[in-house]
Amino acid sequence: MIDFKKLQSGSGPPPSHPKKVFAALSGRSSEFEYLRDVQGQVLDTWYDRKDDRDVVIKMNTGTGKTAVGLLALRSSINQDCVPALYITPSKFLSDQVIEQANELGISCTDDPESPEYFSGEAICVTHIHRLVNGISIFGGPGSHRYEPVSIGALVIDDAHACVSAVEEQTTVKIPYGHKIYNDILELFKPDLEEQSSNQLDDLEDQTAGVIFRIPIRAWAENKSKVSEIIKPFREDDLIKFTWPFVKEILPSCQAIFSDKNLEIEPLCPPTNNVTSLEQAQRRLYLTATLADDSILVTHFGVSADSAKNPITPNSAADIGDRLILSPLKLSPTINETLIHEAVRSLAERHNVVVLVPSERRSKKWERYTDHIVHAHDIAQMVASLKLNHVGLVVFVNKYDGIDLPNDACRVLVIDGLPEVISNSERREAELLGGSDILNYRKLQRIEQGMGRGVRSTGDYCVILLLGPSLSTVLAKPHLRKRLGPATRAQLELSMSIAKQIQGQDIDAFMEVIEQCLNRDKDWRTVSRECLAGVTYELGSIEPFSVDVRKAFVASTTEQFNEACQFMSNAVNLATDDKSKGWLQEQLATYKHMVNPVDSQHVLAGAVKLNPRVMRPLNGVTYNRAPSGIHQANAARETISTRYNSHTDIIIGFRSLVERLSFSSGNYLEFENALEELGALLGFVSQRPERDTGNGPDVLWSLGDSRYLVIECKSEAESEIWKKDAAQLAHSMNWFAENYDNTCQPIPLLVHHSGRLETDAFPPTGTRIVDNKRLRSLHESLNNFASALSNITTIGDGSFARLLQHHDLTASNLINKYTISPPRKRS
Repeated sequence: MIDFKKLQSGSGPPPSHPKKVFAALSGRSSEFEYLRDVQGQVLDTWYDRKDDRDVVIKMNTGTGKTAVGLLALRSSINQDCVPALYITPSKFLSDQVIEQANELGISCTDDPESPEYFSGEAICVTHIHRLVNGISIFGGPGSHRYEPVSIGALVIDDAHACVSAVEEQTTVKIPYGHKIYNDILELFKPDLEEQSSNQLDDLEDQTAGVIFRIPIRAWAENKSKVSEIIKPFREDDLIKFTWPFVKEILPSCQAIFSDKNLEIEPLCPPTNNVTSLEQAQRRLYLTATLADDSILVTHFGVSADSAKNPITPNSAADIGDRLILSPLKLSPTINETLIHEAVRSLAERHNVVVLVPSERRSKKWERYTDHIVHAHDIAQMVASLKLNHVGLVVFVNKYDGIDLPNDACRVLVIDGLPEVISNSERREAELLGGSDILNYRKLQRIEQGMGRGVRSTGDYCVILLLGPSLSTVLAKPHLRKRLGPATRAQLELSMSIAKQIQGQDIDAFMEVIEQCLNRDKDWRTVSRECLAGVTYELGSIEPFSVDVRKAFVASTTEQFNEACQFMSNAVNLATDDKSKGWLQEQLATYKHMVNPVDSQHVLAGAVKLNPRVMRPLNGVTYNRAPSGIHQANAARETISTRYNSHTDIIIGFRSLVERLSFSSGNYLEFENALEELGALLGFVSQRPERDTGNGPDVLWSLGDSRYLVIECKSEAESEIWKKDAAQLAHSMNWFAENYDNTCQPIPLLVHHSGRLETDAFPPTGTRIVDNKRLRSLHESLNNFASALSNITTIGDGSFARLLQHHDLTASNLINKYTISPPRKRS
């Protein structure tokens, strides 16, 4: 037999260009006979920029970015940039990458301490949790290794999905009831009470959804005591991976209580403290799309230049056919029940996947689904969908990291957005509600979800977007511009198609879906035409993101003067008051370490920009709501300013109704919705307790010197307790102190049952909105929105008539939607 090894040259260097690396791979499977054009284009550009420390690559889902990442790492190894590490968001995805590497003929290992990794013989493939943790072998701040495991070349795949894991891995979380939680709460109780006694009561009562940040001054001045409380538990599994990140930088952290836990989180993830990550010679970030590339800057320290100039293929048209419809937006006659039934009928012939944000939301599908799948069962279900017709499958809170190619998913339903889980996310949602920053995050999650059902150019899928909140985000043209170019083109085509069936019933909606699923020739033609000439765009980052990251990094080495300078720049670069106030609160955090008095002045300025941020020590002056208003004029002006079209009015009110529900599960969202409703109906609407730390949850000025003093108990499930009645009485006393006797307050309690406990005695004249009255109000609001959408020109007179007809005037609201509180039978 011939020994072919003797014929190997063995003298020349291994190929360095990734395309030549690919050509030299002898163990490739038939699936990798050749590189796709888009892969070759990206690899050519990367090779030209290979010496840039940070490089971002954007490629459409299903176009082979995993192979690109593996080839870039193999190329780096051949250039003596070793060892090479490939990071994914999860163990499940790491296994998929190793499987693909085997098909390519590239040697891999999952052990970063193996000789094969150190020598460059194999690429190590592992997940983000092994790279970023406090005792990481790659040099976490609490690692006891003499020398961390090195990284020469690094790929972070699905970088957008790794972000949440990085935040989780650098945040200390202490569950409610743990000794640390109890002791830290006891330590800061006087400071929390000074901020808001009502909020402290809610925290101690474990009111669902309560969020409370420890005041900046108190946190900074008691950091040593906090460390002493935590110290005995530092080796517990609960915190041993996260505490090392925050223990030395407590002044650069925020501590936030909720009803479920206490979170101590740095103002930016301290990934710079993972030694080998920070020192890696090459760092390559792979992503399908990012609505806001700022997270690469704030979370990984990527330069603005790298984030704004990603490597992309020449064309963005390399994606499968997608029809994207918002059925609730098409016609007032189409409701959730009709959609559920229609989707169920599609599942008789096609695999249908529904993405829901929570267990609560999944219950709406119980009658229609074949399987409800949680995190631990995902891999098994994905495998089943790829092999068989399963039917209708609901995935709970999984919007990324799953591939459902071809028949695995022909209809994808996104039913609501992922619910924010961390305390800081929930607080930012409150602080930045309605701002573009928050909307970009929502947009990112929507697009992540939409990427699940189409995994190659030849693939196709129908995507249904349920929930008014999704439609509201996508209805805004300036937000749609942040979608990936291919997704945006497909959405614009889908919106044009939707206009042809606007106002029609569910049958017309189903006909369009069937045309697409049956591969109608004309549909395929227009679907490909809409992508012709579509190219990728430059990355988009918030102008202040670079300074936010620089400020944090400076603060971690106690350069607080420099941190304040960077953070001041960030505040000046923000374009809206909500963002400015939020950033100025962060500036106050750093400023306290330089000048505590100035820090309080900064906070006072922040409150003027965004009343939802933390209040300064001397509090905030309350500004009375005017007593004289013209309801119809004010309502017309507010609605015409807020909504651009008749359809937007319907979707906007549906979104409001969804949030103004006892089943929403978030009392802050409920109170925000009630405040918004007051403004839409033409009243002056305020949140005194939130804005000043005292007073009612919501206050409406109804005109003619009448006011609704409103306490919300949307999370309550039993009767009205004594303390609830006392809280309403306190708010009435607050009103008496802030308004003169010409003003007429009406005490109002929003409560599911509306029944008084035997020992509960609310103020005289108290009115109740219970579940029955709230549902009636929902119906009237939706009917009001539909009526508005049918009027071509809306004048003050027509507005007044509509408000009257739908019982939404000040007097009718009280008469129809409130009752005197009944008492529980003893």
